[in-house]
Amino acid sequence: MGQAEIKSSIKEGRLRIEVRTGTIAALEVQGELDYATRHKFGAVIESIFSKGVHSIALDLSGLDFIDSSGLGMLIMTRRRIDAEGGKMPVVINDRVERILRTMQLTDYFETMPDLEQAIESIES
Repeated sequence: MGQAEIKSSIKEGRLRIEVRTGTIAALEVQGELDYATRHKFGAVIESIFSKGVHSIALDLSGLDFIDSSGLGMLIMTRRRIDAEGGKMPVVINDRVERILRTMQLTDYFETMPDLEQAIESIES
């Protein structure tokens, strides 16, 4: 990942987020992204934007659960990244894929097989 890399780990309830930032951000989200944890996810995203980073590689393969609140946060994040001219490739697991397919959002999110390829897709 470009320039200096800053790592942090955030845990709140059933949500854990590993963050790496440089010229882009890479987030590994684990646990549950739902009504109870959406504010923490939003705070992490806001912190990334405040550093001038406008592209995020988002690894959701560690999610055990996502509800409509969590999905709404992903959509809002994607819209903001689009408005800033950035990219947001995502890594998903079968659970997340089923939800995206059910909500007819599979074409809205660019999916990658792993986080490193997601990062590479932003850097290229």
